[in-house]
Amino acid sequence: MQRLLSHACLVMCALIGLTNAAKAANEIRIGWQPAAFFEFFYAQKEKLFEKAGLKPTFVKFTTGPPILAAMKAGDIDIAFGGLPPFIAGVVGGMDISVFCWLETANTSLIMQPSEEITSPNQLAGKKIATIFGTSAHFTLLKYLNAEKIPLKDVSIVNMAIPSMLPAFTNKDVDGISVYEPWGIKLMSVGGKPVGPFTGASGYEQPGIYWGRRQWMADNLQTMKMFLAALDESLRAINAKPEAAAEALARYAGMDPADALKILTMNKQVLVKDMREALEESSLALRQKPGEKYSGHVRFTKEMADFLHHNGIITRELSFEEITKATAPEYMEAYIASRPLTK
Repeated sequence: MQRLLSHACLVMCALIGLTNAAKAANEIRIGWQPAAFFEFFYAQKEKLFEKAGLKPTFVKFTTGPPILAAMKAGDIDIAFGGLPPFIAGVVGGMDISVFCWLETANTSLIMQPSEEITSPNQLAGKKIATIFGTSAHFTLLKYLNAEKIPLKDVSIVNMAIPSMLPAFTNKDVDGISVYEPWGIKLMSVGGKPVGPFTGASGYEQPGIYWGRRQWMADNLQTMKMFLAALDESLRAINAKPEAAAEALARYAGMDPADALKILTMNKQVLVKDMREALEESSLALRQKPGEKYSGHVRFTKEMADFLHHNGIITRELSFEEITKATAPEYMEAYIASRPLTK
């Protein structure tokens, strides 16, 4: 009897362990920020993550760099945002990988209504705010470099998102370089866009999803569920952009009509299908036949080199390091498993 009871206890413990493991496999902690990731916010609003079988915890941040500390501490599993903070994490030795992107975007340079900027050279002597270490910072530096405007001739100040709108309305700065939805918000109070960022070749960049490499490897099914929710969301908002604008407006605290402008002005361009981001785009995660490195890896290398040259990161990244930090296998696994009707 004692042996039977011991055996029963072992079986019960094993079953409890399996139940807890299954439960843990469905849990995912997602770091998010008020940025124009339409497919994410629509999925969040419509509870598509839960419908896919996940148990999500959403952790809010105001910009990308603070997400690094949370991920390094193991407080979140995956996140989304621009490439520069991710690159900084790889430079810092974090074990992280990009696993998805579904849209390309350009940041905005918004100047005061009183500023009559008809030539890039007129930016000399201006005070421009941005968030250091973000995609907006990168784009601003790249633009000034392309126009041969010395950085010493422009006062670039680091500013947190919550301070930007008050600083702009109080005319504490002449302009702000920022990603959406904040560029549209500044335009709604009279700001004027300057530069070729909107829809301009050479300035667009992917909005990426990335996570802790080991956690993702240990939770393949969870990753597939997450991508399934994004896929469902992508199809819905391509069919009805207004629904995506409504979701973004809800989480970013803006007018739905202004949110819709981000899509209709082509400030954000969504892929039509996940395969585009995986293998068809010039920025695809997976390399094409005959290519040594994928478009995404090559673009990330270009950005990392530029950030290093401008002192934003402390060292160069090799192609091999960037390739290691790129994980197309999760999109591949999901796409291979999704029903043909999708």
